[in-house]
Amino acid sequence: ASNAQSREAALSPYLEATNDYNHNIVTFDFSIAPSLDSLRKGEHKEYISLPNFENLKTALEAARSDPKVAGVYPDIDAAADDLLAVLKDLEPLAAKLKSYYSAKTYMTDNYAQSDEMVAQFFPLYDKFDAAYDKFDAVVTDRYKELRLAQIDALHSEGKENAAAFLELNGKTRELVEMISGEQVDKNAAEAKIGEISALLEKLPSGTGFLSSYKSQVNSFIGQVREYTSGSPDPKKFNNVIEESGPRRGTVRAMSVQDQPLVRCYRNRQHRRSSVLHEDSDQAVIRIGGPDAHQLHQWHTPTLRGGDDPCPRNAYTTRADFRRHRL
Repeated sequence: ASNAQSREAALSPYLEATNDYNHNIVTFDFSIAPSLDSLRKGEHKEYISLPNFENLKTALEAARSDPKVAGVYPDIDAAADDLLAVLKDLEPLAAKLKSYYSAKTYMTDNYAQSDEMVAQFFPLYDKFDAAYDKFDAVVTDRYKELRLAQIDALHSEGKENAAAFLELNGKTRELVEMISGEQVDKNAAEAKIGEISALLEKLPSGTGFLSSYKSQVNSFIGQVREYTSGSPDPKKFNNVIEESGPRRGTVRAMSVQDQPLVRCYRNRQHRRSSVLHEDSDQAVIRIGGPDAHQLHQWHTPTLRGGDDPCPRNAYTTRADFRRHRL
């Protein structure tokens, strides 16, 4: 295997670990977030919902024991070890807490054991949250490096259409990040829109997929301009997210390679959970001419917590727009 393939293979287990964890967090945010808030406030409820620490711990342990993964990304390995150091205490405590509520043991001790466990839980959870953010950030940095290498390789192979699609994905993402903070630089956003429009013009003219794709990117640009035209409006921001990719029924996501690195991104803007999908269901769209090849595309994001936010076998990373991170 080439060095690039080896590095991609080494990164995949870490991406997959964040996929499973973020899938759980985003899908069940409607129950996990209120539960954590209530427990932190010392409130007594009849039911709680917690993140799936067990699966994350298992996935990280498997990655760290894989000889094909260990040592390829020392910074990721170190961040994973720091995360596991917290999970070894947090995961069993969380499991015990969930069992306590599932068995309604609070009916026998008036929440005495719950209070004891919660007092131990949040110091660990806060350490976990910081360690997870660090882990996620370094995984994302390495992912971006590989993605840029993919684009360079496509350019060198003369596959300009595919390279343009990948670059459009990245610049669309950057534009969403630019407008997600409390202060929006309208001029900078317009400059980024100019870059996106220039890339759109490089794509060949056509009907069907290409026509639909270009139309929806322009609709996304329109939603961005509407959002930046006045005071920040959560509803308008949600419209931006909804328009940041083609609809599932119109275009399916495509891959540059047989087993691409795929990312979903978590957004907590305006205290709403959503996922921006990059590369979902795999399909091949061929553009006529010598530059016909597999392409990369955005998948439609969702803001509905009950929807499945990430497709099977997609890799995810949690991203908080407030920190302007991919």
